[in-house]
Amino acid sequence: MKLGTLHLPEMRHFERKLKKPPYAAIGVPNGVRHLAAEAADEGNIRKFTNEEIADYIGWYSEPDELIRDLLETRWLDVSKVHRLVIHDWVEHCPQYIKDRIKKRRQRAANAKNKGLTGIPGGTRTGHTYYRPRP
Repeated sequence: MKLGTLHLPEMRHFERKLKKPPYAAIGVPNGVRHLAAEAADEGNIRKFTNEEIADYIGWYSEPDELIRDLLETRWLDVSKVHRLVIHDWVEHCPQYIKDRIKKRRQRAANAKNKGLTGIPGGTRTGHTYYRPRP
């Protein structure tokens, strides 16, 4: 979590929603960001259900209420494409994640430039390569 997060208005709002002190409330968005860093490095957590997100961060109350509170306090955003995304993830994620995203996009662009996209199963030689999600 970035320095200063504890005093952001959205953090204070989230604390009030949860009725938890700052030290407890800050762990929730921090845990969701850890999930993204480990398994959804572009910030879209579409592949996880509300229950899986709650389980990952150790949330034992109602998962749908957790997601609703994260949305209302703008820690998460709704996406038509990805269901849920972490608010401003690309601006605030760790540098190693930014580097990973950049490399992945470069590999995809290189593959496209070589005419490798649209070939079922991978390259012309049959080898597979990473295809970024839309």
